[in-house]
Amino acid sequence: MDERLTALFEVLIFVFTIVAVFAVIDIVVAYPYASWLKKSMMIILAVSIIMVKRKYREYGLLPSKARLSIKWSFIILLVFILPAALPLIILGVVIEWFSMLLNFIWFMVFVGFAEEIAFRGYIQSRLNESFIKTYESFMGFKVRWHEGTLIAGGLIFGPIHLFNAINFRTGEVNIDIALILIVVFASFLGILLGVIREVSGGIIVCSTLHGIIDYVAVVLLKRGVGGAFYWIPLAISFFVFFSFVFERFIIDFSEKN
Repeated sequence: MDERLTALFEVLIFVFTIVAVFAVIDIVVAYPYASWLKKSMMIILAVSIIMVKRKYREYGLLPSKARLSIKWSFIILLVFILPAALPLIILGVVIEWFSMLLNFIWFMVFVGFAEEIAFRGYIQSRLNESFIKTYESFMGFKVRWHEGTLIAGGLIFGPIHLFNAINFRTGEVNIDIALILIVVFASFLGILLGVIREVSGGIIVCSTLHGIIDYVAVVLLKRGVGGAFYWIPLAISFFVFFSFVFERFIIDFSEKN
């Protein structure tokens, strides 16, 4: 019990440090520079702690099964980009390639990698050192994962999105149904990404999935397509992912182990 409380204490200190740093940056730095600086600081804080602990591979800083992770990252990119690209082509949406590329870098590095090295790299790894209870399936798929992953994804990664309701410059708080839905989805996604992190042994694949989901949802669909049904291509991607990709991904990494 003492070890689990120590792990929770360390993780919560890290989380509140990130929130405090984000709040200060939002107050003193103008948009859009604040966003880039906040995620850069998240990377620096997570990497610094991992380096202090000297657990580079255990906490995901060094790649594990790099070739296999790159293979599955490429597959995931295709699964989520192709259904989103089709409506753009059909609707004849004018593509600003430089903006698309800049946004791709932002979401893959400063959203996907930044949040994964923090939440699945440090936080999840630290909790799984102490919360060692295991589960044998996830959404009906036979895969072993740990209690620390559940805590990191469902109880920390999801709820931390509630801070998006706070305007640190003005002190205003705005919680609406859209934000609640985002928190619920983020909690589920946090657990999914955590399971992927455990299966693959690193953060390459979960960083790719995290980044491309946000990129497709925000840039290709919401901004590019718009409308009430912009989410349909993303739903198709998730259907394909869980129907044809996820199980094969688990088996592939299990066979290599």
